[in-house]
Amino acid sequence: MVGPVPPSKARHLEALLLGRPADHLLALAGLAEHGPQHFLACVQDGELAGVLYLGPDGLAVPAAVRGREAARELGAALRQREVRTVVGERRTVGELLAGLRAPRIPARDERLFTATADSMGPYVTPALRVATERDLPRLLEMTEAYYRERALPPPPEGIEVQVRARLAAGRIRVLEHEGSVAFRVDIAAESPHGVHLDCIYTRPEYRGRTLASLGLGQLARSMLARIPRITAVAEDGDGAGSGRA
Repeated sequence: MVGPVPPSKARHLEALLLGRPADHLLALAGLAEHGPQHFLACVQDGELAGVLYLGPDGLAVPAAVRGREAARELGAALRQREVRTVVGERRTVGELLAGLRAPRIPARDERLFTATADSMGPYVTPALRVATERDLPRLLEMTEAYYRERALPPPPEGIEVQVRARLAAGRIRVLEHEGSVAFRVDIAAESPHGVHLDCIYTRPEYRGRTLASLGLGQLARSMLARIPRITAVAEDGDGAGSGRA
C-alpha cells in the first residue's frame, strides 16, 4: 500500500533517511525544504518498505526501498503524476519505472561521490565567490552547455528561471580565470545533514588547469565547517562511488 506521509511522521521519516545520509541527501534536503507532504510511503505487511520524494519540478527520488515489489508499488503510484527525472540506485530506478509503466527513456549511469572533512585535499583558492547578477549572461551560457554536453533535459521551469532562482538564493559559486568566469558549481540541495552539488562545469577552453579541483576544494573547506558532508555525481568510470541511474 502506498500513501502520503503525514506531518506527524516527519521525524520518523528523517530517522529513516539518516540511516544512509550520504545516499539520501536529496531526499533529506527535500524534507527540510518542503516537508513530509512531498513524500509517499510504501507499507508492506505493516512494515515501511520504502519512500519516494516528489520534487516540485517533476523529480522523483526513491529512498530506503527494500525490494522489487516496493519499488514497483511506488512506481505505480506515480502513473497520474508528471515525472521528468528519477534519481537513485540503478536497480531501484529500473523497478520503479517498470511500475510506472514508463516508456523507454534515455538513461545515464553516474556515480555518487561523497566528501567529508577527512577527505579534503590541499586544493584551495580564495578566488571562489558567490555569483552575482552581473554573472548572469555567462552563467546562462555555461548552464546551457552543461545540459547540452551531458545530454540532459533542461529543468522544466527553464534554464533562466532556475539560474535566477539559485542566484537569488546565493547557491551558485564561480571562479574567475584570466578575467572571465571559467568554472561554476551550484548548491542544488541543502539540509543540516549535508549539501548536494550539481551544474559543476568548467568552460572547455579552461579545462586541464585544475580549476574544478581548486573550486570544489575551496567550497568543501568552507562548507564542511558547518555541515557534515557534500555529495555530487560524476560520469560512471571517473572513479569509485555508488552506482546511480
